[in-house]
Amino acid sequence: MKLKAFIIPVMVLTLSACEALKMPKTTSEMNKTTKNMSETTQGMSATTEKMAGNMEQTLVKMDQTNTTMQEMHQGTADLLCQNRSKEAQESRDRNFNRLKEVESFEEKLVHAAVFFKSFEFQLWRNAELECRPRSEFIHHAAKEFFRKSAGLFSNIELKDLTPAEAKENNDVLTLMALSVAMHEIHPFQEDVLSKDETVEKVSVLSIIKDALQKSEALENATITTDALTHAESEVIFWQVEATLFLNMRQNFLATMMLAKVSDIATAGQLEKVKMVMGSWDSKYHKINTVRQEKVLKFVGESLKTRDFLKANNFKHDFDENLKKILTNMKISSCTPETCNAVKAKNSYIFAKLVEGITKEKPFNSIMQEVALELAQMASRKAESEREPDDTDD
Repeated sequence: MKLKAFIIPVMVLTLSACEALKMPKTTSEMNKTTKNMSETTQGMSATTEKMAGNMEQTLVKMDQTNTTMQEMHQGTADLLCQNRSKEAQESRDRNFNRLKEVESFEEKLVHAAVFFKSFEFQLWRNAELECRPRSEFIHHAAKEFFRKSAGLFSNIELKDLTPAEAKENNDVLTLMALSVAMHEIHPFQEDVLSKDETVEKVSVLSIIKDALQKSEALENATITTDALTHAESEVIFWQVEATLFLNMRQNFLATMMLAKVSDIATAGQLEKVKMVMGSWDSKYHKINTVRQEKVLKFVGESLKTRDFLKANNFKHDFDENLKKILTNMKISSCTPETCNAVKAKNSYIFAKLVEGITKEKPFNSIMQEVALELAQMASRKAESEREPDDTDD
């Protein structure tokens, strides 16, 4: 027992001495580890600084890249605009020259339509890549149209701007074709309109009308020239020619209608005199439905053009011989019993629109009458087809 008691304290002292001997070594290792950690931290700090430097360089390069991309974007826009402008101008020049050269009115209409569709406002995309505002293209269109057509007017007396003279004078026929086609819209513009309701539909016809509506206010000093756009100023500068185009439009659209419902295009002089002096039969009821509806558009546009001129206090004389021929035209009755329902409806509308010319009725009031009468006709038809009431049985 005494021996055991002695051994235990000795062991404790021995272990304590061993631990004491180990501590300096452990502290040394800790110092070394701490030093290593410090070096590692310094290395990480250097790496972080290097990364920060690299990031700054990357940001600088990104800014340079963005600048380059913006320059490329603008360069692409400029290139697209330059190419479009060049091709559109070539198309207008080519078709205007062909318009003057060809003698067939139908061919003239084709070239006139392409000419109007080739103005750059028709090809404007309403996108970031556009290089100029649309208003600038509209102004250029007005300027070019009137300057190009001025040469045609210079060789013609105003009294010769009639449908009858058009058959004898190629320049007059060219002007008539321009007047008829100036409403043309390029499919590209129609696509833009379908995607953005804020974009306004524009044609050379609408450019002219928008400007002429301000003419009287300008002359009465209600507004000043500062209130006009550049395009409106251009049109009003050419006001005489602009109103002549609209007068030709109302007359020649009616002439085109007459050519579709009669044989006047192939008639001799005697037959034409008879049409002026006495009654003759229209063949409107005999032409197919597609032609009928096209004819309705011809007459309707003629009336709307006349109504515009009249509403804005411009001369709106309808060709006297043409008016006499239309006054003498007999329109065969076409009812659902003798024609199909569509042709019966078209024949009724046609007769009312012709009255708009011969009796000088406004287009809008005619169409109100037509709508009322067609509704009443539909009601009468529904009444006649109604089944007998069986409640009395």
